[in-house]
Amino acid sequence: MLVERAAELAALTAVVDTARAGRSQVVLVGGPLGGGRTALLRAAADHAAAAGAEVLRAECAHAERDFPFGVVLQLLEPTLQRLGHGALLDRLLGGHDPGQEHALLHDTAAVVRELAELGPLVLVVDDLQWADRDSLRWLLFLAQRVRGHGVALLLARTCGLPPTDAAALADLAGVADTRVDVAPLSADGVAAVLTATAGRAPDAAFLAAAVDAGARTPVFATALGRALAEHDLAPDAAHLRRALELPLLGPAARVARYLRGGPRALVDLACAARVLGDSATPELLGELTGLPAAELAECAKTLRELGITTGDTRLLPLVAAAVWQALELLLTAGEQERLRAGAADVLYRGGGSPEVIAGHLLATTAPPPPWATDVLRVAAAAATAAGDARRATTYLRHALLHCDPDGDLRGVLLADLAAAERRYDFPTSTRHLRQALPLLSSARARAEAVCAAPVCVTGTLAIGLPRLREIAAALDADGQERELALRVRARIRFASQGDRAAVAGSALRAAELAGDFPLATAAERELTAVLAHAAMAAGTVGRDELAAAVREIVACEPASAVPTSAVLPTAVPVLLAADATDGLEPWLATALRLAEDGRDHLGAAVVGAQRAVLLAGVGSLAQARQAAEEALGRLEHPLFDVSANCAIALATVAGEQHDSELATAALHACGREPDGLLSPSLRSLLHGTVSWTGGDLAAAAEHFADLGRQLEDEGVANPGLTPWRLRVASLCDRMGEHQRAVRLAEEEQERVRLWGAPAAIGRALRVRAVLAGDHGGRALLREAIEVLEGSGNRLELGKALVLLGRRTLADDRAGAEALLRRGHGLATRCGATRLAEQAALALGGEAPASAPDAASLLTPAERRVAELVVAGQRNREIADELGVSLRAVEKTLTGAYRKLGVSGRADFARAVQDLRGPRAG
Repeated sequence: MLVERAAELAALTAVVDTARAGRSQVVLVGGPLGGGRTALLRAAADHAAAAGAEVLRAECAHAERDFPFGVVLQLLEPTLQRLGHGALLDRLLGGHDPGQEHALLHDTAAVVRELAELGPLVLVVDDLQWADRDSLRWLLFLAQRVRGHGVALLLARTCGLPPTDAAALADLAGVADTRVDVAPLSADGVAAVLTATAGRAPDAAFLAAAVDAGARTPVFATALGRALAEHDLAPDAAHLRRALELPLLGPAARVARYLRGGPRALVDLACAARVLGDSATPELLGELTGLPAAELAECAKTLRELGITTGDTRLLPLVAAAVWQALELLLTAGEQERLRAGAADVLYRGGGSPEVIAGHLLATTAPPPPWATDVLRVAAAAATAAGDARRATTYLRHALLHCDPDGDLRGVLLADLAAAERRYDFPTSTRHLRQALPLLSSARARAEAVCAAPVCVTGTLAIGLPRLREIAAALDADGQERELALRVRARIRFASQGDRAAVAGSALRAAELAGDFPLATAAERELTAVLAHAAMAAGTVGRDELAAAVREIVACEPASAVPTSAVLPTAVPVLLAADATDGLEPWLATALRLAEDGRDHLGAAVVGAQRAVLLAGVGSLAQARQAAEEALGRLEHPLFDVSANCAIALATVAGEQHDSELATAALHACGREPDGLLSPSLRSLLHGTVSWTGGDLAAAAEHFADLGRQLEDEGVANPGLTPWRLRVASLCDRMGEHQRAVRLAEEEQERVRLWGAPAAIGRALRVRAVLAGDHGGRALLREAIEVLEGSGNRLELGKALVLLGRRTLADDRAGAEALLRRGHGLATRCGATRLAEQAALALGGEAPASAPDAASLLTPAERRVAELVVAGQRNREIADELGVSLRAVEKTLTGAYRKLGVSGRADFARAVQDLRGPRAG
């Protein structure tokens, strides 16, 4: 395909037409590598053949530049055989006396004139710079002897490459009647090529980037368009980065061919320019290639004329990709490795980017220089900070290949590796952390490694309490290592949850500190949060004091530190039990966003699971379910801490919605066979919810009663988080055990009044009202509503409003309807469909129903994925853009398919577009 070559083609066809008129002309076409000379010659030759001219063609090759009369033989051998000039053919093949070369030139020129007598003749020779000396002399001789015989000579050369015989080529250029230099494509020309080859017109951003990247050369524009079509990528800004990284195999082979056609120094410089990239300077290029300054400058000039480099010897991006692939054709494996090792060395000595140097080190297998480990560690830290933990682990694994298997350095590298891996591969991260600890020579290093991991990793199953205590004992707790010692102690106390004596000890310590909790430093706040959690569980410190301390801790805790801090898993339950959650959800949402932005999949899952617990605890059922499902979907490998919190959130939602399927899903969120992993209290909670929603009231009551006994065994006396007595009371009442139900509800009310959380008090009052009957419970419900007005749990307030509205509907319809409507609104906002339906039925079905749309049918995560599907992105692209795992995208799509009742991607995209409805404007 010829684009923007009309003038050049017209010049060549004019020469052809002149030959048809009986006159001879010589035209010399020049241009850079891939500039379109060959296509131009081919089009002119096709024009000549169509016009009745005989066309003889030859293509010169670097490997044949020492073959005498090689080009002449390509042009004339078939003709000489056809016309019976066998003897002349033998002389061209080497059977002539060196002293009779002039006669040979004359005799072969005579054959050309003989052919021209039969009709117009066109000789086409491409890559003239590689023509052998004899053929160049012959072409010059011919050009001077065929004037007026109707012969057109169409010759082309690649600018920049040194010719076989510079003097002969200069003489030939001197007799040319016409010079044609192919120019780079304009932006419009590049757009035309991309449109024709990619099948779609590029947008403005893509076109501008493609032009800057080297697409003004036709061969690269064509290869880019074809690669886009092959990979089904649109030429737009969204796919720009990936497009510029696509392999361009055709240009790679051509680049390798033309570089081979120059001196070895040319190959060395091109390869050096490629591996140094944007760091390429004359000084570094000279160091890497070892070329003298004059030879370096000459080779640089050749590369610029070829169109391979810019004026400062940097490769254009598209050309760079082709050169990178050409390296495998130009260099042996050993040469490539030496080149990369040399590039790393010169960049290190020149102060280059650690990540660029590390990239070169990864391509080597020989033992690295002494400085390599430090560079790889710095590069890994930078990659992790940029959200590319997988790249970081690649650097660190390479460093581990060559270090002492039993040395302290190996421990340091394993700890770094564990910190990077924990973002996406928890089991491997934990294994490497366990391997690192014995190798680290100092207690400080071991403590830093432990504290870099999420608190859930340093629990009993992952690291082990004995090792944590050993690390803590070795630290200077009153000196410079005090902060580390406090953080390790926080992890020890956190890992001791479930041990009644340990919880009691932490609760007692919290009581001793009450009124003056140490909060000055991050480590003090972390330990205080763990102590506050124990105090909340045991009820040794008042609600208001605990809530105030933990709120101050949360206010001081940077959201970026949340995933690994002991504050996260302790602050949420304390503030939730205290019904003091104002400001907690935005804090978690910020931490979640930061983890997602940094592609910290594990951190996002840990934060997301705690957020799910919070949302379920304040009655935001729809959001809680969404948060739990998203957190589970972020994990490529199961993590019990996340699974357990998600299971608690899902079980809470299942109980409120009386959803047996969701209750079973909550149970299995901890694994297909979870009982061996679950704590006794969590097992009872989940099995109790399954029995309750499944209609087995007796089994549910037994499970929830077991839950109460197990919580007591674990040192948990506070009813603020898990109102197991109220659940048993409700079940007993339904089974006819009214007196037991009343006794349990009254006991719960006494306990929650001592604790003082409005949500817990209001919940107990509402259950007592249910047990008291239609009239006796009204006063309790009014008191519950009054208390719950000051609670953050809007669902509990909605329940009390709906129940009082239903009970007073017959006596005070207007007042009851107001209660029911308000309760219906709260239930709807909380996603409590069962409560909303009860309110609507009591109102006679008057509650307004809105038509479903994408916003109500799909969760925010599902909507984000849906928009990207509609935009044409594939699952892997969506995962990369959102910073989640491929499995998470697939699970999100499966749930969205089910909600919209579709089974395929195309149907899904149409359904989402339908749900959008008409757009404004």
